[in-house]
Amino acid sequence: MCRHVVFAGLNYQPEKSSGDKNFWSDAIRLIASGLDRVSIISVRKHHLEREELFVGKCRVTIDYILPQLVETPDVHYRRRIFWREGAFPLLWGIVEKTISAHRIMKKLGSLYAEEPFSHVHLMDNFGPSNRGLLKTINKLGAGMSVSAIAHQGRNPFLYHPYLKLSYDLSGASIVAYSRAFADWLVKFGLNDRSVKHIPWGVSPERIGTVGDKASSKEKAGLPADRPLFVWAGYIQQVQRQDFLFLLDCARRALAKGLKATIYFAFKPETFESSFRAFDEPAAGIYVRPTAKDFFDTLKQASDVFLSPILNKNCIIAPPLTWIEFMSIGVPIITTDVPGSGEIIEDGKTGYIVDEHNLVDKMFAIAYAHDSFKENCIRKIREDYNMQDIARRYLELFSKNG
Repeated sequence: MCRHVVFAGLNYQPEKSSGDKNFWSDAIRLIASGLDRVSIISVRKHHLEREELFVGKCRVTIDYILPQLVETPDVHYRRRIFWREGAFPLLWGIVEKTISAHRIMKKLGSLYAEEPFSHVHLMDNFGPSNRGLLKTINKLGAGMSVSAIAHQGRNPFLYHPYLKLSYDLSGASIVAYSRAFADWLVKFGLNDRSVKHIPWGVSPERIGTVGDKASSKEKAGLPADRPLFVWAGYIQQVQRQDFLFLLDCARRALAKGLKATIYFAFKPETFESSFRAFDEPAAGIYVRPTAKDFFDTLKQASDVFLSPILNKNCIIAPPLTWIEFMSIGVPIITTDVPGSGEIIEDGKTGYIVDEHNLVDKMFAIAYAHDSFKENCIRKIREDYNMQDIARRYLELFSKNG
C-alpha cells in the first residue's frame, strides 16, 4: 500500500498565494489524509530550508531549493526580459527547471534514506529532465507521474519535440488537467494507458460560498450599483494580445452605453508601468497591479469573469481561476479554444464567443448574470470537487507506487 508520496515542483508553499500551486495547497492536505507521510520539494526562495506540519496523523515536510535564475513570483520581479507566461519567464524557466531537476534528484536520494517512498509526482513538467528524474526514481523502486497542464500552441517544430521528450516516458503516468489535452497526447503518440485525466478543483467547503457583492464592491472602492466584469493576468495561457484585445472590447462596450465596471487585475510582478496609461476609472476601466488579498475581494465582488484567449492553437486546462470564480456562482466569457467547452456550458455557465460578438455578450450578461449562478456552482460541485480529485490521485499513486 502507498504510505509515503513525494511531490516536486516550482513555487509550492502551504499558504495560499496566486497561481496553480493554490490547487496543490488544497489537494495535498486532502491527499495527506490517506497517507502516513508526504514530502514536498519546492523550488522557491524561502526563509527556511525545511518546514514541517501535520495533517491529522500524516507528517508533511517541505524542503525548499533556492532558484538559481528566476525570482520567486511574489518577490518584486525585476528580470523583465520576456513577457511572462505563468509564474516564471519562459526561457529562464526552462533553464531553471533543468538545473533544478538535478538538485531534486539528489534531494530524492536523501528523502528516500530518511524514509522510503513509493511514488513521486512532478507538479510541473521538467521537460527533458523528466527522463533523468524517472531513472532516479525507478532506481529507488518507486513510481512516477507528471502533471501536464496545457498545450501552449507554440512553434510545433520546436515545441512538439520538447513535449515528446518530456512526456514519452515508459512506466510513468502523465496527468492531463483537461480531457482535450489528454486526447491530444494520445493522438500525439503517447500510450493511452499512461495518460490520465484529473482536473483542477476547489475544496468542497468553498463551493457555493457567495458573499454580499455590494459590500465587496464598496470594500474594493468600486461602484456598488454597476455590474463588475473582472479580467485577470493570473492565467498561464493569457498573453499581452489577449489583454489588449479585451481592453479594446471594454472601451467599445462602454462607448455603446454599457453601464458597468471593468477591472483588469495583474499580478504585481507582471504589471508593466506602461499599462498605467490604460487606467481610466472615470470611464469605468481599471487597469492595476493587484495583490492577492485585493484579488480575493474582487472575486467576491465580481459578476462576470472575462477571459478571452486568442491563440486558437493552444489547448487549455480549464484554468484554476475559472474554477474558483465559478465555484461562487460567477459565469465566464471566453473564446472557443480547445478545453474551454469542458467547463463552459454556453448560455448556462457563461458564453463561448468569437472575437466579433464578445461585446454583444457583455451586454447580454451584464444584468442577467444571476441566472447563471446555480449552474456554475452545480458544474464545479459535480466535476471539480477537490474531495473526488484527491481520491483519484490516491488511487493513481497506489497503482503506480
